[in-house]
Formats: sequence, C-alpha cells, structure tokens
Amino acid sequence: KGKGKAKGKAKGKGKAKGKAKAKAAAEAAEAAEAGEEAEVKPKAKGKAKAKGSFKNRIMADLGDRSIDEVVAEAMLEVKACEKAIAAAETGEKALDDKVVKAKALMEEAAQKVEEAVHKETLALETLKAAKLAKGEVATNTQQAETDIAECEKTMKILELELIS
Repeated sequence: KGKGKAKGKAKGKGKAKGKAKAKAAAEAAEAAEAGEEAEVKPKAKGKAKAKGSFKNRIMADLGDRSIDEVVAEAMLEVKACEKAIAAAETGEKALDDKVVKAKALMEEAAQKVEEAVHKETLALETLKAAKLAKGEVATNTQQAETDIAECEKTMKILELELIS
C-alpha cells in the first residue's frame, strides 16, 4: 500500500455561522417576548457601480442646479488642476536642476579621486625605487667594507714580509 497524505474533513467551518444565526434568532425571539420590535441588522454589501449612461449620471450630478453653476464649478476645478500641474512642473524642474548639480559635483569628486589615486601610484613607484636604491647602496657599502678589509689584510701581510 502506498502512503498518501491524509486529508481531514472540513466539518468545523459551518459551526460559527450557525451559532451566529441562532444567537440572532434567539435575541429576536427575546425581543418579541418582551413586546419590542427586533432590530434587523442589514448585511453590509459592497458599493454598487454606477449604472446608466453618461448622460444620466451627469443629469443626476446636476440635480436642481443650473448648468451655468456646474460649468463654473468645473472651470474652477480645471484651474485648480492646472495650478497643481504648474506647481508639479516647477518642482520637477527644481529637482532636475538639483540632479544636474549633484552630477557635476559627483564628476568633480570622481576627478579629484582619480588624481589622488594617480599621485598615490607615483608615490608608491618612487618609494619602490628608493627602497631598491637603498638595497643597492647597502650592498655596495658591504662590498666596499669587504674590499677595505681585504686590502688591510694584504697591507699587513706585505708589512710583515718587509719586516722579516
């Protein structure tokens, strides 16, 4: 036999709905016994979408106002929108200017960094050359000291031969 995943039955899902309905019915019954009218709570439903044609919706918006009032109100809304657009464009231009300035500063800083890296590279090369020269000088100094010591030995030997 193959082992499969056991599936449970969904028995507990309907209990909460039934209890709520039973509780609401019990409250309605108690209210009826006491001689009061039971409060009926309507279910909350989503908003209905606007039905009808565009003309009907406009007519409903007009209501009892005159067309001149509605047109004047629409013109005010248009002007407000145009002002908002102009303000947004001004803000966008200011941001564009800031971006251009920031890019210029970044390029300037990048150039300074590149110059500093170049100077550092030159300094490292100079340091390497100085260390190499110091090593050569040390080697030459040691060689000269060995040559001097050898010459002194030779001089001593020659002096001793002259004396004897």
